[in-house]
Amino acid sequence: MKIQILSDKVLTKSIPARGERAAMQFNEQVAAILDNDGGFPKPFKISLEAGEHPYRPGMYTFDPASFVTDEYERLKIGRGIKLIAIDEKVPPPVKAS
Repeated sequence: MKIQILSDKVLTKSIPARGERAAMQFNEQVAAILDNDGGFPKPFKISLEAGEHPYRPGMYTFDPASFVTDEYERLKIGRGIKLIAIDEKVPPPVKAS
């Protein structure tokens, strides 16, 4: 399965503090799954960890660590999606120091 990143733009969502809960910020990047049948790409969002650089434009596949099993031993995609570059010309994202 191929994943395409068209832009390294990061979408930021902020949730203000409320009661005892601190303010939260979520960083996401838009990607698209390309199916093998030549259909239209299916967009989805990837959550980025705090300090994680966005993926550069290019073609990727899912890192096997992105998959988990639930309590009924069914395979599903976990919360922390990670991608692996298919094209060697696209370097992987680097964690901020």
